[in-house]
Amino acid sequence: MELVERIHENRGRAESIQMKHGAWLVEAVFPSGNTACPRCSRSQARPYGWRKEKFNDQPTADGLAVTLNARRQRLKCRGCGKTFLGAVPYLMNYGRITRGMQDHLAKEILHFPSIRELAGAKRLCAKTVMSALEAAETETQLHQGPLDTLAVRSLAVGERTYWLGIDPSTLKTIILVEGNKPSALTDLVVRIADFSPSEINLPINPELAT
Repeated sequence: MELVERIHENRGRAESIQMKHGAWLVEAVFPSGNTACPRCSRSQARPYGWRKEKFNDQPTADGLAVTLNARRQRLKCRGCGKTFLGAVPYLMNYGRITRGMQDHLAKEILHFPSIRELAGAKRLCAKTVMSALEAAETETQLHQGPLDTLAVRSLAVGERTYWLGIDPSTLKTIILVEGNKPSALTDLVVRIADFSPSEINLPINPELAT
């Protein structure tokens, strides 16, 4: 099953899966692995109970929402005595979303006129979506090479305007620039030049086109 495989691929174990209010509810356990103490950096720690946290995971292939109730192991450092949660790379440290949802948002933004509308459609707040786009952009920049085509779109969050550069082949957000002032648009152009695209797909926006 898709959800079981997803949890397993991210080093977790699905304990139960049920449909609730038109969405999937997944109960899963994520072992701690070798997690270093965030205070003293020692890797010697002992189990110290569990904590359950709720995360919004990426939708299933047929578009159904997924809520992940993740049980994470708490640890206690044998050196300094600090208690902390075992690291789980799939569970993001912001906004209670998974890495799968972060990647999903970076692709879906192309299909929504605003970040607020995307957030509403995915049961998230605009701040979480913004953080996801920023994180996805940072990660993608480290591995992205030259592009044949780059799509550029503008989005509004309240009174703020954001310019996004999107790779049409993966639908991932790879550029994110805030502001309507000339300096912001200059920054956008510089960022676009970094990818040397042969073609730029622009919205019908006189200011941007100029």
